[in-house]
Amino acid sequence: MITAFALLRCSKLRSHATTAFVVSLCLSDLMFCAINLPLTASRYINEAWVLGDTLCKLFPFFFYGNVAVSLMSMVAITVNR
Repeated sequence: MITAFALLRCSKLRSHATTAFVVSLCLSDLMFCAINLPLTASRYINEAWVLGDTLCKLFPFFFYGNVAVSLMSMVAITVNR
């Protein structure tokens, strides 16, 4: 998050495509830490899914969607270079 804040604060860097990709990667990592890690930790601590059927169905969407966004951001950074 500090990286995203620093990149967005510098007006010279805001116009670069790489900045947008890095900020996207930062936000994706933040969402991973805020959503996916607590759900995964709960699953391993309880040794079962105790968070209900709806969240059980949404968890793969959050997890794999986040992986896809992170991967596409890294690919975009690589291709842009």
